[in-house]
Amino acid sequence: MTTEFSTNSATQLSQTDEQIVEEVMAELAANPPALTAEQQIEAQRRLAWERDQAKIADFFNDPFKYVADFWQQYKPLVITLLVVGAAIFAVKVVLSLIHFVTNLPLISPLLQLIGLAYTAWFVSRYLLKAETRKELSAKVDEIKQGIIGTTEEIVGDTSIDVKKSVMIQKSPEELYQFWRNFENLPRFMRHLEAVKVLDETRSHWVARAPLGTTVEWDAEIIDEKENQSIVWKSLEGAEVDSTGSVAFSSANGSGTEVKVTMKYNPPAGIAGAAVANLFGESPQQQLDEDLNRFKQVMEAM
Repeated sequence: MTTEFSTNSATQLSQTDEQIVEEVMAELAANPPALTAEQQIEAQRRLAWERDQAKIADFFNDPFKYVADFWQQYKPLVITLLVVGAAIFAVKVVLSLIHFVTNLPLISPLLQLIGLAYTAWFVSRYLLKAETRKELSAKVDEIKQGIIGTTEEIVGDTSIDVKKSVMIQKSPEELYQFWRNFENLPRFMRHLEAVKVLDETRSHWVARAPLGTTVEWDAEIIDEKENQSIVWKSLEGAEVDSTGSVAFSSANGSGTEVKVTMKYNPPAGIAGAAVANLFGESPQQQLDEDLNRFKQVMEAM
């Protein structure tokens, strides 16, 4: 009898303990204990890490899904960036082509002539009356001839005759020796492209002409005084009839006075336009600039 009572009591006690444990667990689930600030931060970090790991695993399991999601989300932005990039690239290509084409020989003057001709046609066709179109056409022809060089005979005195002097802090001997080698002249004369000495007195000259062309002629020294002066002249039959002289005079210890005289008789056509191009609109100013460059070259030596 006693044994049976003890067994029943133990069973009742065990059931009571289980009820207590269940009640405690339910209470904890309903009201979990408050975490400290450090514990909350650590829990958030662990949760973020677990989420990142899950995303990485998902990406490797199905990468195309993420690409598709990215495309759907940012499709307008991606298309806009591609269009802007393509437009910038296209503009750069067009600008490069324009720069390349306009720097080709004869292209820039040709484009100017085309623009001039189109402007004249537009004005004549739409803005002017019939009776004024002939006058405009004649004027356009006159302008074009001024650009490319007329083939008509030049009448009147069209020679170019300029004189200029400059003081240089060098001896007459040094300046004479440098000038006497005519191959040095293109170093400071802007209109000359090259001069080649043929022998003791003769030389071959190449000058820049309009539309990227050149004009060439031979010249010879017709008079000279060592360390004092040089006089040269183009040979008979040359495209350009020219005469030049330079004189070197000591300035009593203050350097040397250099006096230069240049004379050109322009022929017709391209050669005549080339001569006009030698000195530009102001022959005096051009020669002055040439002599200033000569001064800089010599005084820097």
